[in-house]
Amino acid sequence: MKGIYEVRGRYNARIQLFGKTINLGTFYTLDEALEMQEAFRCKYSVAYKPVTDKYFGLTTSGHMFQARFKGAYLGQFETIGEAAEAINAYIIKNDISHHLIDIKIDDIIAANRAKAKRRKQVKEHDMERPRIRQKHGPEYYIQQDIRKFLELRGWIVRVISAGLHNIGLPDLLGMHKKYGLRLIEVKNPASFSFTSAQYKWYPIYCKNGGPVYIMTGANEENYARLFRSSNLWIYMAGLSDGK
Repeated sequence: MKGIYEVRGRYNARIQLFGKTINLGTFYTLDEALEMQEAFRCKYSVAYKPVTDKYFGLTTSGHMFQARFKGAYLGQFETIGEAAEAINAYIIKNDISHHLIDIKIDDIIAANRAKAKRRKQVKEHDMERPRIRQKHGPEYYIQQDIRKFLELRGWIVRVISAGLHNIGLPDLLGMHKKYGLRLIEVKNPASFSFTSAQYKWYPIYCKNGGPVYIMTGANEENYARLFRSSNLWIYMAGLSDGK
């Protein structure tokens, strides 16, 4: 489906507007992604039928004018007049039996007005991008609870970017003056899995002095895990009941 891309079970929505690709966000369902696309189109659509429809070989691309002749792409131009001249020059150079384009002054004025309107809308869009509300799954809220739980106990906790799990980095980095560093992977006890990068790199970290600890909640039982041997193997081997 145009502008919709499935990424790890979720749906990323994008749209082409005024010659730009705009990322509308990632959603849990296809319907939500499609609804965002439609809402964005309705809000930022340009009610303008380009005057180029009246002339062969001329089309618009954002606020630029494209020139083509029978399959030959001649380039993009700032003005409709320049695009027309490119087509005329191509016809003359190749000695093609075809009439030249003679654009009326009123159409040039109309095209320039439409171009200014498009530029204004692009500028307004850049100044005030729509605020897209991202949805979070259960694991996100568990992560936030664990972070707050550790900070109350004197830990400095940094959240590692969500996209970096694809290259095998855990969710949280915990630092404590007394206890040192901890690599923490947060899992939802109801349902969890590991990426191929995590299967590859987590054991390497553990074998080289960087044990990864699995936490599934913000409580004393989970906190005590940070002071024992890594529990990674139990979860990766599927021996844990998820708690």
